[in-house]
Amino acid sequence: MASMTHYEVYLMELRGDWSLQQRYVSSERQEAIDEAKRLEAELNLPTKVVRELFNPQSGMAEEQVVYISPKARELRERAMRRAGPHAAGGGPDSWVSSRGEKAKAKGKAPATSLSDLMARMILVVTASLILAGIGGWLAPSLLSALSLTTGGGPASGNMRGVMVGVFLFLFTVSFLVIGRKLIPYAEILSRPKKTKPIEEAIGQRPDMAPGAHLAPPPKAATSEEALSSIDPVALMEDMGPIPVPPPPTEPEQKIPAAQSRKARKKAAEARAAEEEAERRRRENQDFQEHDAREMAAREKEKRAKEAEARKAAEKEAEDKAAAEKEAEEKAAEQAKAAETLAAEDIASEPPASSPEQDRLRLTALSFLGEMVAALKVSHPQLDVYDRFGINLFLAGACETLVAGNDLSGSAKPALLREMLGVMGTRPALALMFSDKLDEYLMEPRYMQMLQAGRQAMGMKLAGGGEPFAPLPQLMADWRAPQAARPATASTVAIVFTDMVGSTDINARFGDRHSHEITRVHNAIVRAALGRFDGREVKHTGDGIMATFPVVSQAVEAMIEVQKALAEHNRIAPDLRLDLRVGINAGEPLVDENDYHGLSVTLAARLCAQAQGGEVLCSGVVRDLAQGKDLTFRDRGQVMLKGIGEPQRLFEAVWRDADAPSPPPPPPPPAEEPAAFKETP
Repeated sequence: MASMTHYEVYLMELRGDWSLQQRYVSSERQEAIDEAKRLEAELNLPTKVVRELFNPQSGMAEEQVVYISPKARELRERAMRRAGPHAAGGGPDSWVSSRGEKAKAKGKAPATSLSDLMARMILVVTASLILAGIGGWLAPSLLSALSLTTGGGPASGNMRGVMVGVFLFLFTVSFLVIGRKLIPYAEILSRPKKTKPIEEAIGQRPDMAPGAHLAPPPKAATSEEALSSIDPVALMEDMGPIPVPPPPTEPEQKIPAAQSRKARKKAAEARAAEEEAERRRRENQDFQEHDAREMAAREKEKRAKEAEARKAAEKEAEDKAAAEKEAEEKAAEQAKAAETLAAEDIASEPPASSPEQDRLRLTALSFLGEMVAALKVSHPQLDVYDRFGINLFLAGACETLVAGNDLSGSAKPALLREMLGVMGTRPALALMFSDKLDEYLMEPRYMQMLQAGRQAMGMKLAGGGEPFAPLPQLMADWRAPQAARPATASTVAIVFTDMVGSTDINARFGDRHSHEITRVHNAIVRAALGRFDGREVKHTGDGIMATFPVVSQAVEAMIEVQKALAEHNRIAPDLRLDLRVGINAGEPLVDENDYHGLSVTLAARLCAQAQGGEVLCSGVVRDLAQGKDLTFRDRGQVMLKGIGEPQRLFEAVWRDADAPSPPPPPPPPAEEPAAFKETP
């Protein structure tokens, strides 16, 4: 069986004895030393740490002092100086060892308590009595047998005395033999019977002057006796003042029994209170440990869920990559097939010979050359995504160029494909792009590039300003990653747009003209939605319903829409479009990607109340947009259909004070958005 190692922390008490304070396992050596240092710092008493190596098979224990505090070391040096040269043979650790350690070194555990000594004594006496009784009981038989063989023996009267003598003899011998093994006579004899007087302990009498001490005895002693005769208390007195209790000035008085009972009761209550406090402390510690275990379990579960989520995300990314790869392969096949078809279509198309088409082609090529020159300065290197944005920009410019011209239906796609071909786009991809242009218009981010191209071509045709000055910032915004849309807040801005006189325009100019105006409306509104973080809820036929997470952004977006329409009407008066807008804010009900409730109804009523070119807002919108660079004009209180109380309306002012108002549109009947025409 392997040996057991412990580290014991000892403290020297005021009477000069070492007392065991704490015991540590073999791996806690440093903790034991730290505890000894802490005790010396707090109590100002010498300490030491003893390494105990115990062999269970032999019952032997070996001890080694691994740490002696500075105060204990100083006491040892003072003791050796007082003992003189004869103490040199005692060894450096002879004074700091305790009696218990010497007993352990011999393989015997010290009797550290009176109960242990009493138990050993009772065991020895009992065993001796049993052995002596057995011997006394067998003595008559042995003597009778002896008398028969020898012919003589003790008389019957002396038999009793012989038995008593045999009993006492055997009891004495058994007690000495067994007691030598079980009772530590050396420890009992070496234990001091009484504590020395405090004057003798500190080496000073009351009649001596302060600082004077008794002289050491003149006789010489051996090294062990010299060191053991030094009183550690006296050495501690030399190191510093030791608090000594003052002697009683009056004789002790006998405490009455009633007061003694009260004192015992108070002591019992104090002990009970301490036990209760200790119990509560342990309960709190158990609760804290329980909470710590639960927290660790929750943290472990959280980490497991995060690991599962990461694995799921990785798997989803792998699946997405595989799907994208497959889509790219299919797109490549389709592009190859489309390229073949496009080559056939382009070869079969007759060359444009109309003077109007030639003029438009020259204007488009001039626009394209100026755009390429601007891009070489700001963005000399274009990747695939940048080229796609440029294609959208050219598509918007092409729409503005051919707007209001009586051309065939294939003239516009053909002109767009020709412009894309000049930019280096393959014929198949140009054909695919022109075919899917209507799908691209549903994306607000794409609509922003398309609208920018329209505005640039409009400025070129008008002959004023710099059409490509916003192009560097436009490309920077296009390259910037799309910010994640924040979670929809409880309060949102609801916006309705409505094209004024759309029914009359359709009746007067036909479906094609009406479709072109609708495309212009959708492009301008969706571009503003993409810029100001709006979300299109649905298309109402004559307008769009949208929501904004920030109320002020809704007002700014609709003001930009009205300004863009004013510019469009100036450039293309044949495709004139007047728009009215209503904005309200509230907490609508959301059901199947649609919004319902009184706040939505009020926004629709505001849109119906507005005139062409106006942005009408509710009082809530005006209040929530305070602090922004927005101007509102009070339009007074108005009763709206389906609203029980009159509502105060505010118009968002977007025209400059000195700018002339646009010519009023034909006075169409004020209609509500199509989605709310049946709302009571």
